[in-house]
Amino acid sequence: MSLNLKNIDARWVFVLFIIAVVIPIVNPLGLPIEINENTRIVYEALESVPDGGLVVLTPDFSYDNRGELLPMLEVMFKHLLAKNVKIISVSFYSAQSPLLMEEAMNAVGLEEHGKVYGVDFVNLGYIAGDEASVAAIGSDVKALVRVDYYGTPIGDIPIMDMFNDAGDIDLAVSLAAGMNYPELYLRQWQTTYGTKVTGGSVGLIYAPLLPYIASGQLEGYLPSLRGAAEYELVSGYAGAAIVGMDSQSLAHIVVIAAIVVCNIAYWVGDKN
Repeated sequence: MSLNLKNIDARWVFVLFIIAVVIPIVNPLGLPIEINENTRIVYEALESVPDGGLVVLTPDFSYDNRGELLPMLEVMFKHLLAKNVKIISVSFYSAQSPLLMEEAMNAVGLEEHGKVYGVDFVNLGYIAGDEASVAAIGSDVKALVRVDYYGTPIGDIPIMDMFNDAGDIDLAVSLAAGMNYPELYLRQWQTTYGTKVTGGSVGLIYAPLLPYIASGQLEGYLPSLRGAAEYELVSGYAGAAIVGMDSQSLAHIVVIAAIVVCNIAYWVGDKN
């Protein structure tokens, strides 16, 4: 008897793949995820920001990285809103970045956490210029930024009274699609003003950032969706990342099973 899979429509594999992805979305499985020490370091960096402290959140990514970094942005934003800290968002990456910050703000909800826009949080939008702009904001933010993302003058936003230069920042949280972005904050803010830097990145650039983590220049750093899922577990704010990892794990099982079955069928057929 031979195993002949030649007559099976290949589209059934895609059907199984889709089912594997959808099942955790409909009914989260909560598959076990081991927590990396870097994730705990990132959590402690956010948790240790003092009452009334200032956090600058930089969502330096666009919609092509949304799947990897938006869950990370949401869970870290939620963690910060649960604390008595002030949060300023600014991006140097893309004009899409402030839209993603707005999406996270709407998903998490300021009012649900008793926060007020302009008092506890402000979105300064996208600022072009990369390192030159990072340096300029670091030395004198009000000389560069005149209005927030919605056109409100900086002088009319109470939270901006406490932000004059990078020396006022207790923690910079960089969520990066490009390796140069956390490096910008290390060079321009940490080296000059002693600003602590943490955050997370897409999986592609995580490995080159490991030396910065090992040296302590970065206060830990999260890798992609996996890092976001670990952070959700550590912080207790379950969200899209855990569901995404469930889907990813089941999808991988389907792919591996298909490879194994097809190879066994080919081997048995060849023997016969």
